[in-house]
Amino acid sequence: MQNPLESLNNRIKQVEKITSDLKDKVFKLTQFSKDKEKNSFKNEQSLQEAWSYAKQPNLRIIRVPKEEKKSKSLENIFAGIIKKNVPGLAGDPDI
Repeated sequence: MQNPLESLNNRIKQVEKITSDLKDKVFKLTQFSKDKEKNSFKNEQSLQEAWSYAKQPNLRIIRVPKEEKKSKSLENIFAGIIKKNVPGLAGDPDI
């Protein structure tokens, strides 16, 4: 009688260990799923921020002073604007 009881106890312990291992795996998988969902949400927010930044116009309005309109040619006006706003391009003869 003792031997069958020990065998049953051993089987119960094995089943409990397997059940415990499966519970641990389920917990890890649900945690992994939650982490993946959080990362997906963060990535989506980051993409939305980048898209909204890309949609914003990046314009700079440069006005031509009134006194220069009458006295200088159009080419000289543009050369002055380029020299004032983009000094690195001012010396380029192709512009």
